[in-house]
Amino acid sequence: MLYISHKESSNKRSRFPYAHIVTFTSIVFVAFLNLYSVSVQNGLLEMITKPLIMLSIGGYFLYSIKNRKPQNSKTIVAYTLLAFAFSWLGDIFLLFSEKSLHYFLLGIFSFFCSQVLYIILFKKLTYKNLNIRKLGLYPLPFLIYFIGFYSLLWSELETVFKVAVFIYALSLSTMGVAALSRFQRSNKQSFVLVLVGGGLFILSDSCIAYSKFIESFANAGVVIMFTYILAQIFIMLGIKSFLFHSN
Repeated sequence: MLYISHKESSNKRSRFPYAHIVTFTSIVFVAFLNLYSVSVQNGLLEMITKPLIMLSIGGYFLYSIKNRKPQNSKTIVAYTLLAFAFSWLGDIFLLFSEKSLHYFLLGIFSFFCSQVLYIILFKKLTYKNLNIRKLGLYPLPFLIYFIGFYSLLWSELETVFKVAVFIYALSLSTMGVAALSRFQRSNKQSFVLVLVGGGLFILSDSCIAYSKFIESFANAGVVIMFTYILAQIFIMLGIKSFLFHSN
């Protein structure tokens, strides 16, 4: 009986890395297909693959942390899955943004909700609370981004978009501050992954705004989706890293 038990335990350990690789490979495969569909303008393939991006990222996240039960993990996982869900909704709505302005606004609202959840989540992904008075220069680069980019867009925006883009850009900047403010309050790997992910998220959404309201640029769709997918992957890996290093 002891031999069988040891063998079964060994088999479980040997299967885990393989399954882990397969689940992550599914993200890469879906991402490749989506980027290909955007580059060749295959609408049907894009329609199929885009909703699968967050589903594959969320599936990998859940699989990779299923045996981890650190303190406060349930709250973190819940916020993470909610952020992924709103991102998934945003992806779907933006698929139809060319057909109606309503879909574009619904997509923007969904991603706004996702960003608010990420802001709350990044605050929870720390080992100690941050004194707001000690933020120092953390907000400065994102304040410069917010003022500069919004000023660039202002003259190109219709009235209906001025307020919406202002709120959205503010949430993006706040998400960046929340990611940067984790410095020395989280494990290094998680901090770097989340910060890079947040930066790529800002870059992707900035490309969307520039392309839609100012002028499109070569391979805009590919650049937007490539940076967006990487952003979500890095943020997910950063959250996973924090959970694995929590006590």
